[in-house]
Parts: sequence; C-alpha cells; structure tokens
Amino acid sequence: MKWSQFVSLSIILIFASVFVIPTTQAKENSLKKGKWALQFEVNRNLDVRGFQGQTLSIKNHTADNRAYRLGITVALEVGDGETARFNRGYNTRPSHIDFNSRRFDVNLQKIFYTDITAPVNIFYGIGVATSLAHSRNEYVQIYTYDTITENNFQSSITDSWSAGVSGIFGAEWFFATNMSLLGEYSTVINYGSETRKEEYRRLGQ
Repeated sequence: MKWSQFVSLSIILIFASVFVIPTTQAKENSLKKGKWALQFEVNRNLDVRGFQGQTLSIKNHTADNRAYRLGITVALEVGDGETARFNRGYNTRPSHIDFNSRRFDVNLQKIFYTDITAPVNIFYGIGVATSLAHSRNEYVQIYTYDTITENNFQSSITDSWSAGVSGIFGAEWFFATNMSLLGEYSTVINYGSETRKEEYRRLGQ
C-alpha cells in the first residue's frame, strides 16, 4: 500500500468519524444507476494527474450500489540526442542516441458500495489488469584512440506483457452531490513476461 493512499484513506475516515458520521440525515450523492464519473488524483504539490497512475479513469453505475471503473493508460515516447564523454586514454566524440517506447495498460474493476445512504460510502471491488509495453534504444558511438577511430553500434529491444487480478477497498465522501473525495487501498497480483534482445557490432566491418 502506498503511503499517499494510506494517508488519503485515513484522512477521509477520520474526518467522517468526527464531523460527518454523527449526522443522521442521509447525504445526497450521485451514486445512481446510469451515472458517470471522471476520476483523477491531486498529489501533495496540488498537481492534477491520472487516477491510479492512469491516463484516463471513468466510472459508470449499472445500479445504485454497483459500478464499473475503467482505467486506461497510453504512453508514447520518441526522441533522439547527442552525448559526449571524455576519459583518460581515449576520447569519445558525440554519440547519437535514438529511442522510442510505447505502453498500453487496461484496468477494469467492478465496485460494490456497502451502503449508498451512509454519510461516508465504503466500497470494495475486484477486477482484471493487463499491460503491454515495447521499447527500442539505439546507440552509435565513435571512439578515438590516438589515431585509431572505431564506430560502434549498440541496440536493445524490450517487449513485455502482464495480466492479473486486482482488488480495492476504500471510502468515498461526497461534499457536493456530484463531487467527492476518496481514498482507497489497491493491490494487483499478476503474471507477466519480458524478452530483451541486444545487438552490438562495429560499423564498417
């Protein structure tokens, strides 16, 4: 359990026990069949980012006390650059680097609320999680030993995947009908595989 998740869940439960739970009147909320919700996370620097580290997290209620939550992560990175390193005995002139990576994650969970009329709504859920990733890095390095120059090429390709089941437990407090704060504990048990292919050769040979 991440420290930030523990703190968030603890704050909500403590706040609810002191200020909210003694109230007997039910709090109006949007835990209704057919309702949609967009979830996001605010970190300690008050920056908004994807909920559970995902690019997009949406929730849809199929019943007042049941919902499906879908989290999707799409990450793409492409770039190149030049580096230079100088060591005693030989010089390395600027070396060229090319890299690209992509990652796609899907996390689908079914959530159950224990009592939607309570001032603080306790929920739990189960789901499935999958991930696919690919990355490629290429380096061209030029070494100079006095009057001798070598051009070396190096590349690495990594492919990975994983699949598993997830479980969550948390609390949600509605401070407005369509807005809430929540904290939750989540865990994932998965199985995956990673393959890595490397190549190294001297150019011109």
